[in-house]
Amino acid sequence: MSFIANINFVYLAVLILLFVGTYAFLSKVGANKRNKLILLGLLLFLEVITFNYINMVVRTIFSLSFLSIKIYLLLIVIANAIILYTINHRVKLIYKIYNYLLFIVLMVIFGATLSIILGNKISMFYIMDISNAINLIDISIVVFMIYLLLFLSTYIGFYVFENKESNEKIDYLVKIKDKIINSKIVKKIRVKFSKYNATNEEVHILTPEELLSYNKNDGFYIDGVECSIIFDDSNKDNIVKNYYILLDNVNARLVNGYTLEENKMFKNICMKLNVNNLRNIDINNASILNRVSVEEYNLLKRSLM
Repeated sequence: MSFIANINFVYLAVLILLFVGTYAFLSKVGANKRNKLILLGLLLFLEVITFNYINMVVRTIFSLSFLSIKIYLLLIVIANAIILYTINHRVKLIYKIYNYLLFIVLMVIFGATLSIILGNKISMFYIMDISNAINLIDISIVVFMIYLLLFLSTYIGFYVFENKESNEKIDYLVKIKDKIINSKIVKKIRVKFSKYNATNEEVHILTPEELLSYNKNDGFYIDGVECSIIFDDSNKDNIVKNYYILLDNVNARLVNGYTLEENKMFKNICMKLNVNNLRNIDINNASILNRVSVEEYNLLKRSLM
């Protein structure tokens, strides 16, 4: 009971969320099971062996009686690194809000701390006792811990939501596949590509193995529409999913949320601007307007918002 009573529950919450958030991140980037277990095991081990010491430090911080200039300066460096990353990369709006708030609050506190220290060195600039600088330093660390709580909670929330949405999409695709294979509406769908006569009424539903081994240079048609662009996706699962989506409705949105025609427009934009990634395009560059159509520009602008 004494041990539990001495636990700082903000710190404990950060540790738990950090562990879950790390699991979510490793899952999202596709880390294999072995590496995931090793990294999570190392993180858990570090959290356990450092818990008592850091928990004691955190308790001192919350009582506003902790002083470590090195930790404080490291915190300021981290805050600046976070804001630089936010400025130079595409970040979700909610994360931007968190990052800018953290930076602004810490910089204001940093300025106030310097003013107090300067005032105690030069009497004419005296504001208040130097002990208040220690309080501000501890408040900065508390603010950073609250930031971690909010950031990790939001990240985990997005992961759970996106994972749920992905599972629902997979279930939907499975139903589409079963519907195509088992029902008589197959006869109404014409899949045309070079291996089959374009006028052949019989439908051939490709297995995932046949699909992934198909040579896209031969041309790939579904219901008379050229669909070989689905093979440009580096994710094999996405190729299979998109195939079944198009079999059910050639005008439906693909896995990335855009229709077949919109994906063709994206590819055309990349070719015109000579880039491999849409995220590398500066939408504010006026010269882009002269190289793409109005429709392509509006689609590009919408996708980068």
